[in-house]
Amino acid sequence: MKKLKMALAAFLAGLVLVGCTTGGATSIASSAAGGTTPPPASTGTGGEKTVINLALSENITKLDPHDIFNFPVFTACWMMYDTLIATDHEGNYSAGLATEWSKSEDGLTWTFKLREGVKFQNGEDFDSADVVTTFQRLIDTPELTCALTYWPYLESVTAVDQYTAEVKLSEPFGPAEYAFSNTWIIPNEAWDAEGEKLWTEQKAVGTGPWQLDEWVDGQYTHFTKYEDSWDIYETTLTDVYLRHILEPSTAINGQLSGEIDAYLSTGGVARDMLPMYTGTEDKTEMVNVDVGIFHYLQFQCRDGSVFANEKVREAFSLALDRQALVDYVLGAGSVPNGIFPEGSLGFDSSVPAYEYDLEKAKSLLAEAGYNGEAFTIYTHTGIPMGKQLLTAIQDMLTQAGFNAKIEAVEVSALNNIRKEGTYDVFLASNNYVSGDPYAHINQRILSDNHHSNYQDPAMMQIIEDSNKAVDTADREALLKELNAKMRETYAPQITTDQMQACYPINYGVTGLQLYKDGYINARYVNWDPALVK
Repeated sequence: MKKLKMALAAFLAGLVLVGCTTGGATSIASSAAGGTTPPPASTGTGGEKTVINLALSENITKLDPHDIFNFPVFTACWMMYDTLIATDHEGNYSAGLATEWSKSEDGLTWTFKLREGVKFQNGEDFDSADVVTTFQRLIDTPELTCALTYWPYLESVTAVDQYTAEVKLSEPFGPAEYAFSNTWIIPNEAWDAEGEKLWTEQKAVGTGPWQLDEWVDGQYTHFTKYEDSWDIYETTLTDVYLRHILEPSTAINGQLSGEIDAYLSTGGVARDMLPMYTGTEDKTEMVNVDVGIFHYLQFQCRDGSVFANEKVREAFSLALDRQALVDYVLGAGSVPNGIFPEGSLGFDSSVPAYEYDLEKAKSLLAEAGYNGEAFTIYTHTGIPMGKQLLTAIQDMLTQAGFNAKIEAVEVSALNNIRKEGTYDVFLASNNYVSGDPYAHINQRILSDNHHSNYQDPAMMQIIEDSNKAVDTADREALLKELNAKMRETYAPQITTDQMQACYPINYGVTGLQLYKDGYINARYVNWDPALVK
């Protein structure tokens, strides 16, 4: 193991050297990855900052708030939309467009008292008709991501009066507040007039403090201040640009040259890139956040596959020195003890971290009758440190006697592989919105939308029971039981690490909400010149 750690350390040192020796600053104005339009002037006539440029590491896929597929779309939606109830992303909820809410004794009917005097950015008044339009759309179009992810039991929505709305469910639903806090409200009149054109023709309007001006695919999303928002806050800023820059060195060089004010990479900036910031300590703060983003491996468990055998799956897990992955590849983070990272509902601190035992792994492979059958572990190129993790994992597995190949493919290619179930193993990353694992365990395990073909009726019943448990303590107990079950069977997923994110943010930039579940909310971004060193 000492040789492996030395090899990993050398491997990481090589990556750091690449980061340190990147050429001189490249303007994002001339980079295809960063867009072709340079940032506008950032100061007003009085010298105050009026424009903020925030670099994100992914493109947004579409503007539809009910059909979201990645982190940056959430960041964009928080700028302009509101939900009935708000969340701190740690399981606590507060008033949003609803000032108060209640549920019936059977847990099926939720009643909301709505905030009065709120206007959408097109001048339309907000009231219960907008709530009806929003939830009726989810009922009528169940294939929308919001409906699929958050609303399995949505039955009906009614306007009781102008400022009271009622949502009915077909079953008690434990994560209901979590679901309401992730459902953005759209305007009734604008929807009736424009329909999908709200997003396909960039006519989107919400009730938040920032209004969409322009989305240029692969370059930027531009917002201007909406002065009549109910949620207005004092700021000199008039414009916010979310710059979609896929190449890390381009984003960093943009920040070094003064074109970017903060680099908000999904999962944080890779540690091997941080030496590029050497000498900028008086300008840029490295903000570290222990986030709930984790890497996990999913096995193909259909009959006849290598990983249909539980002993092979256990051997695979035992062969992984997760602490070495954290220390020598990621550079920061922690070793998990199951599918629920620290900070999420269902995390059990009494459970030990995953075990590393190379000799036991070898013994289990012999017992399983594994004869060196080759298999491939896939990841996609957008996974933070994905290829580096696979390289280290491949080396660890080889020492245990596995014959593992690795391949990093484009996001769309991995999506197709998962959709078809044509994989042996894949490495992906995920997180739990507001620390609630509901979406992950329902989509990826219960519904098996990535086709692991793992069969375990008892495990699936635990998930179904947790969905309907309206008491938080009961639900948490069920999730802990699920974690124990997955630890016993090493299926259909095991985790490798919990990440610590590092966000380089220039001094003076304030108001960014760097949630512990890995999401980034720039809704209240601000500028304080007194903080500039």
